[in-house]
Amino acid sequence: MLLGQMYRLGLGMSADLVEAYAWSEVASLEGSMFAKRERDASLGNLSADKQQEAVAHTSEILKQIKRETAPPGAPGPK
Repeated sequence: MLLGQMYRLGLGMSADLVEAYAWSEVASLEGSMFAKRERDASLGNLSADKQQEAVAHTSEILKQIKRETAPPGAPGPK
């Protein structure tokens, strides 16, 4: 959630609302209510094209997390 907030506000990095949305969505899927607010704040400032990009980026992050946390020998994500 904090990573999403940092991207949204440009704290320590250039502001990037696509990254902000993606990381906030990942945290919101884990149940963070604060992350849901961050996600919505980012989403409201994105064009329709950027919203689609943000959703796709979230999917890629989740696939990467799944690969990195899968037990050895487990099949990879589809």
